[in-house]
Amino acid sequence: MLSLCILYAFLGLLWLVNKKRKGRFLAPSVILLTAYCLCSLGTLYLYCYEDAVLDPVAVTYYVVALGMLLLPVVRFDETRLVAIQATDTKSEVCVSYFLAMLGLYSVAYNCPNLYSALRGNLEDSRMLTTAAEYHVGDTASVLATYAAYLFSLMIPLGFYWLATRRRPLLGVALLVGSCSYVVLVLNHVGRDVLIMWGSAFTFNFLLFRKRLPALARRWILAGYSVALLILGVLFLMITSARFPTGETGPIYPYANYAGQSPIHFSEHFLTDRPLGYGKFNFNFAYRAGALLGLNEYDQDFLEHSVKETLSSENYFLNVFSSIVGSFFLDFGKDGTIAFVACVSLVMCLTLGRGGQRISLPQVILYTMYMQVMTGGIFYYFYYPNVGNGALAFSVGTAVAIKYARASKQKSEMTPGFARQPKAAVTKAV
Repeated sequence: MLSLCILYAFLGLLWLVNKKRKGRFLAPSVILLTAYCLCSLGTLYLYCYEDAVLDPVAVTYYVVALGMLLLPVVRFDETRLVAIQATDTKSEVCVSYFLAMLGLYSVAYNCPNLYSALRGNLEDSRMLTTAAEYHVGDTASVLATYAAYLFSLMIPLGFYWLATRRRPLLGVALLVGSCSYVVLVLNHVGRDVLIMWGSAFTFNFLLFRKRLPALARRWILAGYSVALLILGVLFLMITSARFPTGETGPIYPYANYAGQSPIHFSEHFLTDRPLGYGKFNFNFAYRAGALLGLNEYDQDFLEHSVKETLSSENYFLNVFSSIVGSFFLDFGKDGTIAFVACVSLVMCLTLGRGGQRISLPQVILYTMYMQVMTGGIFYYFYYPNVGNGALAFSVGTAVAIKYARASKQKSEMTPGFARQPKAAVTKAV
């Protein structure tokens, strides 16, 4: 019971502090923390009805690490936003057109398989696709998969172009292209599409809604509401197919989905096993370290060893243990704390405190980090190579736009160029 008290005291206090700072319920960060609180009710259900084990030391470690990761989200105030800097550069225009074409291509490529994936027994369809990783296949399939994972970059760019009223068709194309992730995940009969795509769309709509044209706002809200209704029904159908309610009752599948992370992290925390050293969540870095002679472990042996150890302790890798648990699998107790502290510090410095005027690169990074923490309720969402690649591409895009804008503003203020007032260079959206 002490473990639950620690968990709820942390989530409740963090929610209250964030709500007081942001001032309203319909703020993206308030919605995110509300999701964490609601999912913890599933933990209570499992603790009471399954005799699940929650170690107080493990839960304390969990809330400390999670608190550090959530600090940039609480610190950044998105509610006082009045204007978003709008300075067109070739980099953001070119990237936007490139992403729009990729997203539309991915939708067209994956749509023909959607009907066959969702008809018949959903669990049988899921099992048929489980063995095939998203990034395996021919060039066309790989390209469509990578494009789908860039949905959380397409969405803020799409809303940005609609809000600026400069390239509305490009904005629409980007938002439609972001649905490539919806189609991809449903082809694999997955459930996280409602959480990941739905949250990214919701957060950006709330961020941009006052700056969108009234007609665009109405159409987006109507289409998004229909999409959420359909995805919600599919979520219930897939969950019911994976966990029949005959023996467990109707509540268990959803409580288990929402609340298992703290419980499995506690089990993981108490298990003595070899570290992954990045193998499970940052495989690209693990391979690079091996090539440079920084890692003496053979990755095939390491993966077999970790899985064998965890299986012997009745702990399996195909369960949720939160983003903290994902990092813990690779870095252990000391390494995880050091890693999340570095991530928290970098994101606090990068995002800042928000305010009345923010830039497009900040919006991109904010969206990406919110996605990481939304998926973090369950696990580190970007763990595949394709996910880490999409994350790196999005961060690189934000950096490129930032420096392109700085270069443009600097050139306009140098001798030989007409000096313009700041309002003409940086327009309010």
